[in-house]
Amino acid sequence: MMLAAALAAQTTLTFAFFGCNRIDAKDLDPVANPSSANRAQLKQTLTEVVAAHPALLFAGGDIVNGYADDDGTVLKTQLAAWAKEVAWLPKSIGLVAVPGNHELNKKTGDQRMPSNLTYPLWEAFVQRAGYVSGGNGPTPANDPQDELAMDESKMSYTLDRAGVRFIVLNTDTRTKVKDSVTGTALGWIPAKWAGDQLARAETDPKVRAVFVLGHRNLIDPSEGKGDAPVDKRAADVLLAAMQGKTKLRAYVCAHVHAWNVRTIPGTKAVQIISGDGGSKLEKDAREEFGWVEIQVKKDGRAAYIHHHRPMPQPYDSTEPAVPSKSDSPVNLP
Repeated sequence: MMLAAALAAQTTLTFAFFGCNRIDAKDLDPVANPSSANRAQLKQTLTEVVAAHPALLFAGGDIVNGYADDDGTVLKTQLAAWAKEVAWLPKSIGLVAVPGNHELNKKTGDQRMPSNLTYPLWEAFVQRAGYVSGGNGPTPANDPQDELAMDESKMSYTLDRAGVRFIVLNTDTRTKVKDSVTGTALGWIPAKWAGDQLARAETDPKVRAVFVLGHRNLIDPSEGKGDAPVDKRAADVLLAAMQGKTKLRAYVCAHVHAWNVRTIPGTKAVQIISGDGGSKLEKDAREEFGWVEIQVKKDGRAAYIHHHRPMPQPYDSTEPAVPSKSDSPVNLP
């Protein structure tokens, strides 16, 4: 029995997540840094991730500044440069790029607006770079209840690794749901589709743990408040679907430029916000950059480790970043 317990406690899958590594628009230098990433922080995070030997690394959105109101040239240029910044990662680590609002939307004046030009650019970027992705996501035909405006089959999808199911969400899903300002709601998700995936995983004997991942936060952090989480109408659908799901461990996201962990109401799972990847931090956030490592055991139990380091002055300093300190593992419910 002791041997069996020891084997069950062994880590069978490790994955990593970071988000929000972009430089602010006013600080951009397209010539010296065409990627728009906080390069010193990105390099340090990737160096530490490689040392942890995860099976997957999720780049959780807002990895470039984007937001340009043009024909897509700025986004295409920044993504191509970003891909060069991370090209040295070993092939043993599967990189999953998750789109954020900066990659998929545009700014027209002071307004954040949808841009349909970004979808093909994002999909081409993922395919050309050879990143891990999926193609089993929702479409207007197979998922009418989510009121999708476009084919989302490659934007939201599931991945299975070693008994762990990942439900990857595009948190800026194009929808027919109206919004008084933009004409179509921003921060939408295919919530009905995601809920169906949770239900399937719950009854699948091959699945021992489930993680949902996206860019925008589903609920407000426990301290402070982020900007524009997932649209409440869609978020409420997914939150309801999460209740009673015993295999669900966490919703992992970024968007809020901070580190925060909060229990998801009505569940035992937690929301992990790892938006401390290198973008200028929220005013009330701890002045540290970092990333999160999550270890999953053979029996489905899991724990997270937050790796964090002081934010330099200025935040986008080109000096090499100092190594992170690692917190003790915290068990997930």
